[in-house]
Amino acid sequence: MSVIKQIIEDFNSTFVKSNVDHTVKIFTNFKHFMSKIESGNVSFSEALCFAVLVSISMSFFGELAMLTTKVDVTEYKFRFATLLTLSMIIICGISFRAASAVFGGRGTMLKTISGFCFVSLGFILIRLLELPAMLVRYKTILTQSVAFERDVSSEITQNIMNGDVSSASNWLVTIGYGVLAYWTFRMLRIVENLSVPRALSASVLGLVIIGVAVHYVQNPIVEMLLLSGKT
Repeated sequence: MSVIKQIIEDFNSTFVKSNVDHTVKIFTNFKHFMSKIESGNVSFSEALCFAVLVSISMSFFGELAMLTTKVDVTEYKFRFATLLTLSMIIICGISFRAASAVFGGRGTMLKTISGFCFVSLGFILIRLLELPAMLVRYKTILTQSVAFERDVSSEITQNIMNGDVSSASNWLVTIGYGVLAYWTFRMLRIVENLSVPRALSASVLGLVIIGVAVHYVQNPIVEMLLLSGKT
């Protein structure tokens, strides 16, 4: 209960200002900021509040894409998408902690999740770059009558590559994930106190785990949400 109370207090007190400050620190003094997480000077509740803001932003752009493809958007869907995104961010943090443990990481679960909650800022940039490719993906999924009617993954890839804008978007997203991976690598170096080879190995293993979670958990849920609002 004390953790929940602390989260609510952090969320309500100067929420916008504190998160703007955190964003500035990530871009201007990443190493020092991550060192504060490693030493316990940044609380898990602060990190979780930041991740909520990231999740809301990502869900907003996702809902815009749904509206463009003439999918019904409801408050329930927006809340569910925000909760799903927040859950995936936490799963990512858990994955990187587990991967770090394999390679001798000395961090704790909450600190590593906290670190990734702030690193997840990169997802907003990725979502913006992804919008043209996302529209093509959504439109391809909507050619089905019901969810999982057929495997559309190859169609999605082909349709994205056939469009100049969506193809460029896809490449920019790859660069965006490269930036996110670099931030994660630096975060693990500090928060988990890993050497360069171990941090690199942990980053790769963590990304593999996340890729599996996205493929088998997130993507099917998004497909069901899309087709449930098909008009």
